[in-house]
Amino acid sequence: MMERYRTLIVLEQSRSFTEAAKYLFCSQPTVSQHIQQLEKELNCQIIIRKSRQIAFTEQGKVVLAYAKKIVGLDDQLREKLVESIKMPTIQLYISHYIVGHFFQHIFNEDSPICKDCPYELNSFCYDDLRTNLLNNKAKFALMPIYDADKLLQTTCTQEVLFEDDFVFIMRKDHPLAQRQTIYMRDLNHETILLPQSFYLKQEIVGHLQARNVHANYVQMASFEIIKKAVVQGLGVSFLPCKTMATHDDELIIKSIKGFKLTRKNGLMVNRHQALDQLEISFCQHIKKQLTTHKLSCER
Repeated sequence: MMERYRTLIVLEQSRSFTEAAKYLFCSQPTVSQHIQQLEKELNCQIIIRKSRQIAFTEQGKVVLAYAKKIVGLDDQLREKLVESIKMPTIQLYISHYIVGHFFQHIFNEDSPICKDCPYELNSFCYDDLRTNLLNNKAKFALMPIYDADKLLQTTCTQEVLFEDDFVFIMRKDHPLAQRQTIYMRDLNHETILLPQSFYLKQEIVGHLQARNVHANYVQMASFEIIKKAVVQGLGVSFLPCKTMATHDDELIIKSIKGFKLTRKNGLMVNRHQALDQLEISFCQHIKKQLTTHKLSCER
C-alpha cells in the first residue's frame, strides 16, 4: 500500500504516467497498475485521463492529501528508527586558540573516551562560542573566560582549568629590545597590535590606560597574523606564551617591570541545558587533561 501511495504522489508531481515510470525506475504499466489497485481498494476513481494529460477527481484529491501525510509519517518513522540505534554524538564547542595549541592534550589517542564516544568538533572564535551558548545551541564550551562578560557569566557556570601568561613581543631590532629594563611608560606612542576579541582587547587597553600609557592601537584578526605583523615591523604586541613556543628568529620576548597579564581558560556550561552522562564524562576528561598540563614558554 505504501508503494502505491508513493506512486500516486510522483504521478501528481510529474502529471504523466511515462515520466512517473522514469522517476520510479519501473514500467508504465506498473504505474497504471498501482493506481488501479488504489482505486479498487478505496472504491473510488482517483484520476481522469484526458488525452495525454491526467486530472485528479475530487475524491482523488482527498486520497492524494492523505497519501502525502501517510508517506511523510512513514519517512519520519524510518528516520527515528535509524536515530534510535545511532550512538549519541557529543557536540564539542572549542575556541580556535585552544584547539590550535592543546589539541594533542585533549584528544589523546590513548584515552578510552576519545575512542569510544563519537563527537563533532566545532571550532569558533570567542564571539561565536558566546553566541552559541546564549542561543542554547551549545551546552558547554571550552574557551577563554572574561569576568567582564557579565551576560555570559550569568548564563553559564564556569570552571577555570588553566591560565595563559601573556608575553610582550617585538622585533629584535626594535629600540626597546636592547633595554635591560622596560617600564610601562616606555610604551607611550608605540603601535600596539591587538586581537579581534572585544573582551581581550578591552583588557589589554584597560591595563595600559590605567598606567597612563598613550599608545596607538591596531586591531588584527588572529594571534598568528599579529606575529607576522610584528615581524614586518608594524608594531609590538602582547600574546599568549603558548603562541610563542615556536617563533620567528626575528622576534624577541621581553618583560615589562611590574606588569603581568594573564587570561583564564576553562569550561563554560549552559545553566539552561542539562548535560547527559557522556557529556559529563567528556568534560571530566577535558578537566583532567588540561589541569595537569603545565604551560611553558621559552623566553
